[in-house]
Amino acid sequence: DLESWAGKKIVSRGRAYLRNVRQLSQTSTGDLLAWVDGSEGYATHIWITPKGKLSSTCSCPYDWGDCKHAVAVLLAYLKEVKAGTPVPQTTADDPRLKIAASGSYADYEYGYDIQKDENEDEWDSHFPTNESLRAYLQSCKKGKLIDYLLEISLRYPEIYKEITDQEILATVNIPRIVASIRSEIRGITSEEAWSNYWSGESHLPDYTGLQKKLKNLLQGGYADEVVELGQELFKRGVEQIAHSDDDGYTATEIGNCIKTFFDALTRSSLKPQEQLLTAIQTYLSDEYSILDGVDFSFDKKHYTKTDWGTVVEALQTRLASLPISDQKDSFSQQYHRKQIMDWLIVALGKAGRYNKIIPLLKQEAPITNCYGELVDRLIAKGNTSEARTWAKKGYQKTISSYQGIAGKMIEKLYIISFKEKDYLMAAAYNALAFFNHDNFNYFTEIKKVAKKDNLWPQVRENILHYLETGKLKAWPIHETKQKVPVRQKHL
Repeated sequence: DLESWAGKKIVSRGRAYLRNVRQLSQTSTGDLLAWVDGSEGYATHIWITPKGKLSSTCSCPYDWGDCKHAVAVLLAYLKEVKAGTPVPQTTADDPRLKIAASGSYADYEYGYDIQKDENEDEWDSHFPTNESLRAYLQSCKKGKLIDYLLEISLRYPEIYKEITDQEILATVNIPRIVASIRSEIRGITSEEAWSNYWSGESHLPDYTGLQKKLKNLLQGGYADEVVELGQELFKRGVEQIAHSDDDGYTATEIGNCIKTFFDALTRSSLKPQEQLLTAIQTYLSDEYSILDGVDFSFDKKHYTKTDWGTVVEALQTRLASLPISDQKDSFSQQYHRKQIMDWLIVALGKAGRYNKIIPLLKQEAPITNCYGELVDRLIAKGNTSEARTWAKKGYQKTISSYQGIAGKMIEKLYIISFKEKDYLMAAAYNALAFFNHDNFNYFTEIKKVAKKDNLWPQVRENILHYLETGKLKAWPIHETKQKVPVRQKHL
């Protein structure tokens, strides 16, 4: 019945939200009301129409029919019925009725229009400041403030959740809370994560509650505990994603939790260099783009050049310990080594050791094929002669296995020649790029230069011969002395 009402996909997601249903209650007419925690707390109202059909409204932003929060409320209600537990009654003026119908708290609270008139400036000038509000609240009796907080916590679920979480942190044994969150991490990361676009079915783990608990624990001043939990979450999350088929949904959810982990890292008792190395190691361990859009604020906290110097030494040691594969095509090893090299370059810059970057790139270029970055840095320093030498080396090294990198080297050789006004050599590199990619723009540039030197008929003949046979005749423009890739004969 639920699937025919809301659809299989929504019902699947609603099941994951069952544990997020709070303060389930029923009106005298049988309607269901509840708060459902999501990215915010949502008021959800469900009733049966005069024609006997289910209908619902919810303050969440979902506008395409009955939502997963409504499904969760129905499932929670059925669970209570099955257990024989009576559902508490509520009154006809329950504020959740209006909140659910309005679509959002903002609409409910501020749905009326404040008309601008000649008194608006006067109103603004008398709007209470923080200081005056503080003075007013200090003048209130303690009991009145408590009653007021309780009242607004019933109207605003975010405030209710914040107060109850703080109450738990203040009264419950923190090791027990940490153990409870760790248990939740192990439970949710062991769930299957999948979605079927064609059938509309899915099972997507809900990390919203976990994210809030980590934030509350951090706000309570327990940064070290959040760091410990975050590291376990990331490790188990990577394993979960490795077996998931959900279009990146779970990776995004875990990434949202890792934001809190990174925030806790800067507030933890770890030494500054340990904070940096922990963050870098997390990035290095990210095989599934969990951290896309998740930034560790390396500049948010003042990390000194000495701190970064320690990081440099650690990364240098790690890079030196990596084996160098004898295989011609060992992409995964090259990729991992280059990741460490990239972070080492960042650390060298932060430590003020800029003069060490180019020697590092020269050392690593034959291993990781980082010729492009090396040539760019040499050009930026004005050392075009050495840049040309390394670009040629890079081209020869990569033309057989990594033609994309080889093509970049030809582009850089063209730029160097053009800047030096060696237009004939620039045209020759354009020709080489054409032989690599058959790009028509390269062809027009070759033709333009060849016509100037009355070489076009012979050049054209050689180009056609290469395209038809895959073999290059003697090249009349200028000799680059670079290998041309062997190509298949086209019909």
